[in-house]
Parts: sequence; C-alpha cells; structure tokens
Amino acid sequence: FEVMDDVSKGGDIFIQNAQMRLEIDASTGLLKSITSADNLQVIPLEIKFGGYKTLLKRSGAYLFESDGPERAIFENDAASHIVIVKGPIASYITVVYGSLLFHTVRLLKTQTHLDNAIFIVNHLSIEQRHSNVEMFMRIKTSIDNGQEFFTDLNGFQWMRRQRTSKLKVEGNYYPITNSIFIQDKNLRATLVTNHAQGATSANSGEFEVMLDK
Repeated sequence: FEVMDDVSKGGDIFIQNAQMRLEIDASTGLLKSITSADNLQVIPLEIKFGGYKTLLKRSGAYLFESDGPERAIFENDAASHIVIVKGPIASYITVVYGSLLFHTVRLLKTQTHLDNAIFIVNHLSIEQRHSNVEMFMRIKTSIDNGQEFFTDLNGFQWMRRQRTSKLKVEGNYYPITNSIFIQDKNLRATLVTNHAQGATSANSGEFEVMLDK
C-alpha cells in the first residue's frame, strides 16, 4: 500500500477492477468520476460532504429543522493523509480529515456481481464545534432527474418522491430503510445503506444521505 502525506499537489489517483475505474482527486481524496470498462464511458460521480446548522431546541434526535443554508464542515480541516491500497482481492482509498472523518472508497475484485458496486465507508467523530450540525454525504452525477427521486419503503418497494421547492430542505427529507436512487432515460444511480437513515435529492443530478444527527 501507499500513504500520501502531502496531498496538496493535486492531480488524480486511480483504482480499478474488471468493471470500472475510479478517478480520485488527490488533493481531497474524494471520488470524481467513473470510467466503465466495457465502453470506456466516463460518468461524472462526485462525493461531497457538508452539513446543515440546526435551530437550538427545535432540532434533535427525532426532529430536524435547519437554520439557514448548508455549510462546509471542513472549514478548518484539510485532508491530512490518503492511504492507497491495491491488491488482488480489493483496492481502496482512505482519506483522513483530522479527527472528524475517515472516508473509504473500495472496489472488489471477486469476479462476481459485487464488482459492479462501489463500497463506501464513513467514520465520523462529532466534535463540539459540529454539535449542532446535521452532517450529510452528497453524491453528484450528470443524471437529469429533475425534481423526481425514489426512496424505499421498508425494503419492500420504492416510492416516487417529488421535491417541493416551497419547502425547506427538511421538508424534502424522507426516511430510507436501505436505498435511494435517481434516474433519467440513460442512467440510474442507487445508494444502498446498511441501516436506516434520512435522504433526499436537493438538486437535479444529486442525492444525499444524513450521516449523523
């Protein structure tokens, strides 16, 4: 494996399997795009992190009410380390943002259907300066889904959702048991989670999932 301590030079990092190649921004350690192995199509797919500051005494474990627009959670945190591991079974990249976030993107090389997925693992440590911030992970794509997105209902079926611009972000958040997806005539992007979370599509081509409340 390789450890990058100086991640300020920019450039790109690549990991791949038989199905796809992932392009990672070397300055942030976050995903930028996917290249399909069968037709070499480059698909923009960016991962971003952010947060919503919440109203005191009106947002908590069971309630969510934002106080203004979203905010950057890395204002005072830069990517300090990027660990790159490439092997015969899997390849992955882990980026460390101080004590706040450990973010890993992994590709498997099993010669099974699992090789068609990108595995993402986030470890968060909510500190005092982020105690009133609802943190999320956003995935930005080139999919033209307009205001439409789909969330699962107890893992049995999907429900079509329509984003309403008259409501604040919390009014467009929905609970998901295991998945959310957006699509157009050409592509579909699906996020599958391992536990129940809140999710939404705040803008066309994007969807996000709440990481911690």
